[in-house]
Amino acid sequence: IDGVLLFAYLPQPHSFAIKVEIAAFAPLRFFLTRIGMRFVDRFDAHKNVTQTRRLIELLRRGTRLAFFPEGTFQREPGLLPFRLGAFRVASIAQVPVIPLVIRGSREVLPAGSWLPRLGKLEIVVTPALHPTGNDGEAAESLRQAVRVAMLTELDEAQAEIT
Repeated sequence: IDGVLLFAYLPQPHSFAIKVEIAAFAPLRFFLTRIGMRFVDRFDAHKNVTQTRRLIELLRRGTRLAFFPEGTFQREPGLLPFRLGAFRVASIAQVPVIPLVIRGSREVLPAGSWLPRLGKLEIVVTPALHPTGNDGEAAESLRQAVRVAMLTELDEAQAEIT
């Protein structure tokens, strides 16, 4: 539900970088491709490099990109560790990251459920964070800063790494 909510909320034009596993369902892949979503393969290093270059070029041309840095969703509350890709892309392209927190989505659409429940959803927009360079250290620093900003606004604890 987070993607649908953000798609409606964010200013146009924008695109999402989403995990390629979602593309396995052909009707969904067709729809998402038509509205400009970008699929990323998190596990194939060769494809990842090519996709990263494309995302950097999109950012440099002014396309707004939205990422879900956790990369997945689980039933238990908590903020999972962030993957580095979004922060590497932002650092190389030298664009700010605006962390968004969605409150209430776990209650409205619990993991493993296809039927939403009545509930309140709230989007919290935090101040933009700028990369301090364009290398791996800058990407890591940006990842940590975004995590702190989100944890400050989130009603959940940090998830344990299992």
